[in-house]
Amino acid sequence: MGSIDDTVSFEDPNKLGHDMRNLLTGIVGNSDILKIELERDDESYPKVQAISQYAHKCIELSDTLRKTPFNADTIQAIDGIAEEMDIIMVQIASTTSELRVAQERNENVRRYLSEIDIAYNRCRMFLSELQGKAKHVVKDLDVNVIATEVVHELFQRANFKVELNLQARNFVSGYDLYLYQIIENLVSNAKYAAENNQNAEPKVSISTLDLPVIKTAKIGNIILEQGNYVVLAVKDTGEGIPYYLAKRIFERHFTTKGEKGTGEGLDTVNKARLFHNARLYITSNYKDGTCFEVIFHASQKQVLVVDNEPQIGDIACRFLHEYGHQAHYARSSEEALQHRGMDVVLLDNCLPENSVGQIYALNPDAAFIAFSGSPSPSAKHYLPKPFNKEQMADIVRETCVNRPT
Repeated sequence: MGSIDDTVSFEDPNKLGHDMRNLLTGIVGNSDILKIELERDDESYPKVQAISQYAHKCIELSDTLRKTPFNADTIQAIDGIAEEMDIIMVQIASTTSELRVAQERNENVRRYLSEIDIAYNRCRMFLSELQGKAKHVVKDLDVNVIATEVVHELFQRANFKVELNLQARNFVSGYDLYLYQIIENLVSNAKYAAENNQNAEPKVSISTLDLPVIKTAKIGNIILEQGNYVVLAVKDTGEGIPYYLAKRIFERHFTTKGEKGTGEGLDTVNKARLFHNARLYITSNYKDGTCFEVIFHASQKQVLVVDNEPQIGDIACRFLHEYGHQAHYARSSEEALQHRGMDVVLLDNCLPENSVGQIYALNPDAAFIAFSGSPSPSAKHYLPKPFNKEQMADIVRETCVNRPT
């Protein structure tokens, strides 16, 4: 079937901008009526003017919001717009309150102020929702763990065959809520499709794998640039998607499930993937099942390897590079002190204690891994020597997963 257009924007925040513009236009309209009502009131008229000016400023911001796609690249800018609007809305509320006190006996004025209050409260509700979306913490996430949780949740009572082949060792930098929504909706749809095909054994297969790309690679009509990726695939034994429905499956509220369906599952998947700059590729043959592949950028970490044996340091750095990390080697504590702001530090146990303390101070947010031929009882994370690249990838993954980035 092909890939999904990456120009699709996350609809909800843009819709919120549109809805807020309508409400703010109502505030301007009511303040214009109040200007006529209070034209000769030297104390109250400036307050009405201020409300109108505040609302016009918010309209400009809501127009910016409506035109901004909501994804991983724009999330901070949108959060800034929402914060600025929130400050102005507080000023509208404060001025309206002052005006209500000054005009407490004027029923006409109070009626229009009530209309402004209603619009204000709805705008603040929308802003709260928008800021909630924008302030999810970016973390390093284990796709395998979330996929396992989803399977347990959806299939714990089902007499159903589920195949798990979770091979990815890299993690994905993103938002746990949205990643869960992607996997949950894909697996839920696959389960429904497989259950409703009378001509095949119902089965859902979920797999993950690491995909290193040296130059460029193609998955269907998707071109992947050089880098490291994590691919999540969800396959079912359903009847497949008929060609005439293929272009509609991501439409909001479009469903083939009748009254049981809301038509929001794949719409949610398509929007949530944009938070991770992920690509989506679909293979479907009518009467022969469907496979959804979500292609994520693997999270890249800055890793410092401190070891007095250059051969070991070189091997460790090569392994780290294979999994897409930026690896830095230091042969001594003096060299290690030239590096700061690392995400992960692998430390040989032979370093002097005072040097270790200095390295900690230069990398306060790093995850530290003891790196030695003998166990370190005091270390929270430990990588024994000798090691292979899978062990190296696993220990880095274990220390970083779910940590804020």
